[in-house]
Amino acid sequence: MATQTNNDRQTNSRKINKSFNYIIVSVALMLMIIISGIFAMKSIADQLQQSYKATNSLKSLMLMAKNWESWLTQSMKVSDGLSGVDVVLDSVISSKNEVEMHLKLLSVFTGKSDIKDTELFREGFKGFLELSEEIRKTRPMEASSEELLGNGFGRLYAFLNQIEKSGSVVKIQLDLNVKRLSKMTDFVLNGSLVSLLILGIGQILLVVVMSNRIKNLFKSIINQIKDGVSVINAASAEVQTTAAEVSTSVAETATSIAETTTTIEEIRQTALSANDKAQNLIHRSEQAMSLAERGIQSSKEMFETIHDLTEQMKEVVKAVNNLAEQNKYIGEITTTVSEIADQTNLLAVNAAIEAARAGEHGKGFSVVAQEIRNLSEQSKKSTIQVRQILDEIYKAVENIVEQIQLSIQKVKNSREQVSENQKIVETLAEDVEKTLNTSMHISSSSSQQLAGLEQIVPAMQNIRQASDQNLIGIRQTQKAIEDVNELGKKLHDIMEKLEL
Repeated sequence: MATQTNNDRQTNSRKINKSFNYIIVSVALMLMIIISGIFAMKSIADQLQQSYKATNSLKSLMLMAKNWESWLTQSMKVSDGLSGVDVVLDSVISSKNEVEMHLKLLSVFTGKSDIKDTELFREGFKGFLELSEEIRKTRPMEASSEELLGNGFGRLYAFLNQIEKSGSVVKIQLDLNVKRLSKMTDFVLNGSLVSLLILGIGQILLVVVMSNRIKNLFKSIINQIKDGVSVINAASAEVQTTAAEVSTSVAETATSIAETTTTIEEIRQTALSANDKAQNLIHRSEQAMSLAERGIQSSKEMFETIHDLTEQMKEVVKAVNNLAEQNKYIGEITTTVSEIADQTNLLAVNAAIEAARAGEHGKGFSVVAQEIRNLSEQSKKSTIQVRQILDEIYKAVENIVEQIQLSIQKVKNSREQVSENQKIVETLAEDVEKTLNTSMHISSSSSQQLAGLEQIVPAMQNIRQASDQNLIGIRQTQKAIEDVNELGKKLHDIMEKLEL
């Protein structure tokens, strides 16, 4: 029975250790998922930012090309077209640095699949700029529209046509890339949330299972200690009976010397039995003491593990809160961009009105104003979409923080329960130690009694003196047994309280 109980206790202890290992592994997985999600979101955000920059650069370059084409066409239609052409060419040449800057931003983001169209787009601008410089230096002072087209202006229009076609393809590719990054963002967020939810549920189940196993382990320890207390009580009752018999025998030796030898032998046998039982009691007390010490050590390790788990979960909450603050900062930036877009839209409307007033001379400027207005509207739509995505991220972060806070509270409750159980086990260990000391005292007294009896057999003339000493020892034994009985009752009461 004792072996079965010990095996059950060891089995429960192994299960508890395994549950703690599962909890630690699950917390580590949660941290890895959160950190991986943060790095993935950062990488996607950087790519989105580069994509938006590339898109803006592409739109700026396309707008420049349209303006140059419009200005060239209008300049060649008027009678004094050469001066207008010079102005257009000078404007094109002065925009060279800006064009190179936009082309550089565009080339940074385009991938392998976009190289061909991007190169065509870049070569179109490069050829247009170089040809514009060449025409500006070598064109005749006076020429008709047909002569201008023959002197390289036709090639300018060819470059503009190349820019328009390749730019349209690159724009489609950039838009597809933005959509792909948006889908990746949704995938990372959804995957992280689902993984964290599954791990959180698993942790809750592990805590419930671990609590039941701890309860079973303590029940096993309590039952084993109760068995030891029962043995102590039974041994004490037997020793009390034996001590009473020995006391009667010693009293009879004063009136019946003839029966002394037989009585002494009986006393010796009884003392041997008492000594064996005392040794057995010491052994059981030592076992109970060992169990109590192991229980205290297990409680301490459990307490430290729960404390470390709480601190790690707090660090996770801090990291998630920092992510929420960054989302808030990005939201403020998008709000500012939206306001700028509204102002730009208003300026574009005013510019269109002024261009309409200017009549024929304001048509080119009207086109620019319309493009600016379209660009501002697209910027505003993009900021609204970014804002919606940030709101969804913020809600998801709030949900994660709430779930982690609930887990921290549950871990805190478990830590308090473990602390209370540790105090109970420490009190139990102190009582068991007292029982052990008393048992050792009983064993020592029994050994002294045996030594005295061995001296009585060869020395009958000292029977009376030895009997008196034996009587004193028996009384001391009875007092010690009473103390053991009292201690056994206290241990029994403690075990009953622990069971409740």
